[in-house]
Amino acid sequence: MLLVSGPDQPLIDRIVQHLDGEPIEVVDQVSFTHALDRRGSLLLLVESIPRAGVATTESATIASLVQAAEAPSVSRVLVVTTRVDTDDELRRLRRSGARYVIIRPPTVIDVDALRGKRVLVPRTARDAPFVTMDDLVHAIGDAVRDRKLMGVTIDVAPSGLGALEAVGAKPRVVAPWRAKVGRWFNQPVLEAGHASAQPA
Repeated sequence: MLLVSGPDQPLIDRIVQHLDGEPIEVVDQVSFTHALDRRGSLLLLVESIPRAGVATTESATIASLVQAAEAPSVSRVLVVTTRVDTDDELRRLRRSGARYVIIRPPTVIDVDALRGKRVLVPRTARDAPFVTMDDLVHAIGDAVRDRKLMGVTIDVAPSGLGALEAVGAKPRVVAPWRAKVGRWFNQPVLEAGHASAQPA
């Protein structure tokens, strides 16, 4: 049984859909008692992952996950997060003895709203790391299914501009001033550092 929790409900919904056929239960917060009662073998915490152009909500706490990992049925815990390696809660997870997998994506772009649209890409953002929502969901699914995977941090590889083209978006690399003008006219622009592509 896979027990999934966390504040990023849209991402959780996509993960559950991707893992169709797996025994899954989505809970508000995983606890030792719940993991024990439901015989959860895999715990997945999905923190609030930044999206291009969308404000993030609060992060979840990893403390309850560490406690729940002590339930006899739990074989692994997965955390989807953007926390850095020196984060205190990630250090606590690593020291806890839990068989963990940390999945860390760059900024996420949900490309559905960009299909068929021209996206202006300033030269300074051409190599900015971002991942599409679909690529992130696939990386999480792969980690869930690989039962031997543990004790690692997976930095999800950026998707690149080719991923935008693959879904029918039309990225166009332009001078920074041209991107600025595009923003004034509400054109989708891929911003350096945080890839804030927004549909017009």
